[in-house]
Amino acid sequence: MRETSAAIGCEIKESIDELSNLSILPIGYSLAEYHCLLMDESNNDDRVISSLDTNRIGQIYLAGAGLFQCYYNNPELTSRTRIIINNEEFFKTADLARYNAKSEFVHVGRIDSQIKIDDQRIETAEVEKTIIACCLNEISNCLVTKLSQDEDLLVAYIIGDKSQLDTELIRNYCKDHLCKHMVPSYFVVLDKFPLNANGKVDRKQLPLPSLSTNVPMKFVKADELLSSVVSKFDVCLPDRTVSKGNFSCA
Repeated sequence: MRETSAAIGCEIKESIDELSNLSILPIGYSLAEYHCLLMDESNNDDRVISSLDTNRIGQIYLAGAGLFQCYYNNPELTSRTRIIINNEEFFKTADLARYNAKSEFVHVGRIDSQIKIDDQRIETAEVEKTIIACCLNEISNCLVTKLSQDEDLLVAYIIGDKSQLDTELIRNYCKDHLCKHMVPSYFVVLDKFPLNANGKVDRKQLPLPSLSTNVPMKFVKADELLSSVVSKFDVCLPDRTVSKGNFSCA
């Protein structure tokens, strides 16, 4: 069983009818024979997230019946994903979640998805977590990916109500909480993700963003180094210029 299947399979929503009027779907509570913790690994002083705290996102730790023994022929991965807390062995699922007002788990993404932007590794889950935290009640899900394999530009696909979401507010929130190279260049609001036959997000069917409505343009003065290449005149550039050939000289 995969990590996500394990995490969600050990939690249950009592009534399907309760879901009909919800914009953000919870995955429910832990089953009786399982023990789930929500852990904030970035906070050593307060790692276990209280079920009353709805503003923090953490990783689901799972313990109980059926906990796997090991990854076959991969002891290193086994040691990274199994941990003992208060004499109880837990599996680190790599699934991110938060609590809602009813103390139910709400799945928000994965922690182990990495991509490279400007030769720097990015955990897309961290960007997704930040975007969701900006508008917890308006955003039900978020997917951050590269525009293409050849473009070092991030795109954030957000599931929510277009009339209720201000992408510039989200962009500014990201700028305040993330490193510059982690701020998406594009924000696309969708009603739902396109799915493939297996029920997974079909990334090939995700719509391309519009340049004019997503990348803020501004006039900047060419510095002394660039002026030798582009000459001395004002140029109109998007916030990100690496994709145009302007690499760091540091």
